[in-house]
Amino acid sequence: MFEKIGDRMAKKALESSAFQQSLQAHRKAFGPVFEPAFANNASARVHLVNALNKISRRDITGEYSLLEKLEDACKTDADSEALLFFKGLAHEAAGDMDEAVRFYLEFTEHNNGYYLPYLKAARYAHKTSNLERAAQAYQEAIRCLEKDTSGSQDPEILASAYTHYAACLVLAHRYDPAAEMLKKSREALTESTERIVVEAMLHAASGDARQALALAEEAGKTSPEYKNRTVQLVRSILDGTHPCFKKDGKILKTPNDAQALLADYGLQARSEQILSQLKRSIRMELASQEDGDLPVGVSKMGGLPDLPRDVDWFRRDSTGVCLSFVCQINFAEVQACSAEGKLPDRGILYFFYDCSMDGMPWGFDPEDADGKVLYYYDGELSNLARKEAPEDLERDGSVFTSAKIRFEEALDLPDLDSPAGEAIDLSEDEVDAYIEMLDELTEAGGNKLLGHADIIQSAMEPECEMVTGRLNRGNSRSRRTDPGEDLDERASRWSLLLQVESNEELGMMWGDCGRLYLWIPEDDLAAKNFDASWLILQCT
Repeated sequence: MFEKIGDRMAKKALESSAFQQSLQAHRKAFGPVFEPAFANNASARVHLVNALNKISRRDITGEYSLLEKLEDACKTDADSEALLFFKGLAHEAAGDMDEAVRFYLEFTEHNNGYYLPYLKAARYAHKTSNLERAAQAYQEAIRCLEKDTSGSQDPEILASAYTHYAACLVLAHRYDPAAEMLKKSREALTESTERIVVEAMLHAASGDARQALALAEEAGKTSPEYKNRTVQLVRSILDGTHPCFKKDGKILKTPNDAQALLADYGLQARSEQILSQLKRSIRMELASQEDGDLPVGVSKMGGLPDLPRDVDWFRRDSTGVCLSFVCQINFAEVQACSAEGKLPDRGILYFFYDCSMDGMPWGFDPEDADGKVLYYYDGELSNLARKEAPEDLERDGSVFTSAKIRFEEALDLPDLDSPAGEAIDLSEDEVDAYIEMLDELTEAGGNKLLGHADIIQSAMEPECEMVTGRLNRGNSRSRRTDPGEDLDERASRWSLLLQVESNEELGMMWGDCGRLYLWIPEDDLAAKNFDASWLILQCT
């Protein structure tokens, strides 16, 4: 492949001053990858330097053709690894970051000691709001940078990695580790405007408006435009307009809270009717946290399940499809909230659901029964082990990002389409006011135990009763079947057990921004017979 250049021509090129300048520049920029690549092949070395020169000039066609010619010259692992990295660099120069990151990450599978591919992947994931992936890549970049004890590493690069990782942590509401990263950034580099901006973000996220705005002022010393952008960022976090810091909707804690809310919406005349339908619920507030940082057996959404050692990952009986792990609830953590004795005082409830391409059952067909698993374990936590996801589940991208669950008790008002809501007599104007009021309440998030369901389509209790009675609600013929005159009475035995929102930050999307609802007869809940539960998916 390289006969056309020949050793003599390669030697001549290597000795030229222009070539030596390029050589030194590339060594400085990519030393750990560049230095060992094609070390014993002068012709290939010339091709590589010429390709990197073209990359720096954004000569897209020329750079890639030269890299392709180096394929046959790869004789060592260092040669092949370098080619992967520089192909990523070429795609980045061409503006194709998806393909660039693919090559960078393939490089790290063979060589995980170089910080730069991790840092490039992290910054792209950060830019595209994939915070979990960005955080992981920043961690790996920092690991590589901290491991370098040669003293040759630029402190600005290390400080920047700490700072950008801290920004990811702030956006993921992980404030303590973010503060630790900012401390490390300050130790690595005393003066850093970008660190000051992230410190302002952290103070704003923590509710310290005065300090956040003072830091924005300090960051603005670079330029008035920089100050304006930082102030806008801080204010968007403080007022809840930033997409990662949306203000929670109102949560009702006491009947007095509900009474005051009714007055705000002009519904005080109906307060007796409405307040009689209040139900206690337990809200589940999520805080993104890496699975490895969560203790085994803790309540969490997404991630990997902590199952008993002798229990395998669940699959669907009818198809063999692997079910996705949605959440686990450790009832011991729920006891601080008032559940009126409806939930067990110990044990863990695991929820798995079929998220495959042909799965995601809606719950209107009796055959949907095996599309979910609710498994209850009432043993010792020492018998639990974090299970690895099956290969087919990982391949399908059905393993969700993890988040720790914090429980908070609340009071729920019923949807007007529910049996409880139908018992409330409202005028047309009052209906509009009531719906607007519910919208404010449901902004608080749709992950919860017990309470009233936040309905998207229609009441679900009758559907649970009919489908578990073997009536297919998705079949036009069966819909004409008479479900029985006492349906409403029989349906009243069903209660909401668990509601799971489309938690997009965790990768969970149920239909079109829908919700999963798990219902259970009250007698079965009291008996801890979770196998009797029924799942319904509703979406817009």
